[in-house]
Amino acid sequence: MIALDTNIFIYVLNGHEQFGPPSAMLLKDKEPKTASRLVYAEVLASPKLEDELIRSKAVSFLDKLDIKWQEVNYNVLIEAANLRRQQPGLKLIDALHIASAIIAHAETFFSNDQDLQLLKISELIIKSL
Repeated sequence: MIALDTNIFIYVLNGHEQFGPPSAMLLKDKEPKTASRLVYAEVLASPKLEDELIRSKAVSFLDKLDIKWQEVNYNVLIEAANLRRQQPGLKLIDALHIASAIIAHAETFFSNDQDLQLLKISELIIKSL
């Protein structure tokens, strides 16, 4: 299973010239996928989604994806706290995404966040696009 960071969804929704196409390919890939429900909060906070109709379309897009959405529950919170203790400087939002991937038993986490590429997490391979 692969896990996806929020930036993958934002690249597709915003039609990012460089990262939109590879992100869309990841979403279409047949391999099982997971992502944290935090994606909804981050995507919908985008300045490009100020129009209500566009926000509604973004929610519909996310809802229709074949993704196992990982809720931010007790286990995710405990795992995120452990990650932050082991990885000084890891932002809470990133720890929650990575913890969600670990709890969902993903093998690989895709993110274009360069800071995350430097992390050493035994349970997960972190890749960029």
